[in-house]
Amino acid sequence: MSSGQRSPHKMLSTTITDELQLSNDGKSKVISISLKDRGAILPGGHMSDGSYWYDSSTGNFITSSYYQKELPTWVANFNKKEYVKTLVKKGWSTLLPIEDYTESTTDSQTYEKVFHHKNDAVFPYEFKNLSNEEQYEIFQETPFGNTIVAQLAIEALNNEKLGQNTETDFLAISFSSTDKVGHAFGPYSIEIEDTYLRLDRDIATILKQLDEKVGPDNYTLFLTADHGSTDVPQYLINKKIPAGYYDADAMLSKVNTRLAEVFNVKNLIEVMSNGQFFFDLDAIKTNKLDFNKVSEEGKKEILTMKGVFQVLLRPDLEKMEYSEEEKGMVQRGFHTKRSGDIVVLFNPSWTKEREYGTEHSTGYSYDTHVPLLWYGHKIPKGSSTKKYSITDIAPTISMLLNIKFPNACTGKPINELFKN
Repeated sequence: MSSGQRSPHKMLSTTITDELQLSNDGKSKVISISLKDRGAILPGGHMSDGSYWYDSSTGNFITSSYYQKELPTWVANFNKKEYVKTLVKKGWSTLLPIEDYTESTTDSQTYEKVFHHKNDAVFPYEFKNLSNEEQYEIFQETPFGNTIVAQLAIEALNNEKLGQNTETDFLAISFSSTDKVGHAFGPYSIEIEDTYLRLDRDIATILKQLDEKVGPDNYTLFLTADHGSTDVPQYLINKKIPAGYYDADAMLSKVNTRLAEVFNVKNLIEVMSNGQFFFDLDAIKTNKLDFNKVSEEGKKEILTMKGVFQVLLRPDLEKMEYSEEEKGMVQRGFHTKRSGDIVVLFNPSWTKEREYGTEHSTGYSYDTHVPLLWYGHKIPKGSSTKKYSITDIAPTISMLLNIKFPNACTGKPINELFKN
C-alpha cells in the first residue's frame, strides 16, 4: 500500500452541530460560513443545513451537492451583488494613520509577501487595475475577506431566521483572512495588525445584528482559533534569536539517498508532508525489507540534519504512550491509517523554507496558545489563567446546549463557565 492509497480524509466522528441536530431530530438549524472549504465543512458537520465557502476563481460563495443541489436564493442574490469587486477595487489602506501601528514593525520588510503587481510590501495597496481573476485571488489575503464572510453571516442570520424558533440554532463563522495575511506578512506586520483592527469591527457588526434580531441575552458566542504562528524566522535571526528554515525536498532526497545505499532500493520514501515522511509501502513489501530497520535507518539520517531535535517512528507511536507535552501532542494527533511513518520535530522557530512570511503546525506555545472567549447567555463574568486544551471546547459547548458530547470527544468541560 503506497501513501497515495492510505485511508481517504473523511470526517469520522460527530461534531457539536451533529449532536445538536440529533438531539431534536433536526429541528435546530445549522449554517456554517468561511473563505476556506474546510473552515465551513468541519464546523457544519455531517448534517449541516448549509455550508458555504469562497471560490477564488469566481469571487462567489459556493457549496457542495452533498448539502443541496443549488444555492438558496439568498446566497445566489448575495453573489449577484458582487461585493468582492466592490471591496477589492477600493484598495487597501490602513484603517488608522500608519504611525499609530505601534505594535508592528515598520512597513515593508524583506520577508513580507510582495503582490505580483507591486514592487514592495508597502501601503497603500491598489487592486483596481488587476483582472477579475487576480482580484478574486488576492482578495483572500486582505482583511476584506473577513468582511465579506461577516456580511454573508448576517445574511444567513436574517434569511434563515436563526434564533427565531423554539429550538437552538447554530451559526459557525470561520474568518480565514487573518491566517492568509499572517502567512504572507508575518505576525508583527502592519498588514496583520490592520487586519485584526478591521476584524474587530466586523465582529462588532455581527454582535449588533444578533442583539437586534435575537436579543442581547438570547445567544451565546464563542471565539477561538485553530492555531497561532511562529515569528518569521528571518525576523528572529535579525534579532540574534535562534531560528531557521528547513528544505523539505532536500531532506527527502538525502534520506532516500541514504536508504538506497543501505537497502539498494530507490525512493523508499514517497513524500514529505507537514513534517512527516511517508514510505512507499509497496516497495518495502515487494523487496522484502524490514519496515522497522528501514525506519530506524531513516531516523538516524534525519537526526544528522540541521534544525531537527527529535524523530518519532510509527512503531513507537502505535505502541508506546508519551506523556511529554510535545511527543504527547504528536501521538494524540497520530492516525494509524492517515499519518506518516516518520514524524520530525524541529527546534523552536524553525519552519519550512518559503519565500516570504511564516508557518505554523508545531506543538510549541506560539502555535498552540489560542484564545478561548465566551460571551452572552449563561456565561458568567470573569477570566481564568488555568491551562485548558482546545479539546475542552466541544464538551463545554455540549454542556451549555445540554446535549451529548461528540462521539469521539476527549476533553472535559471548563468548570469556570458553570459556577452559577
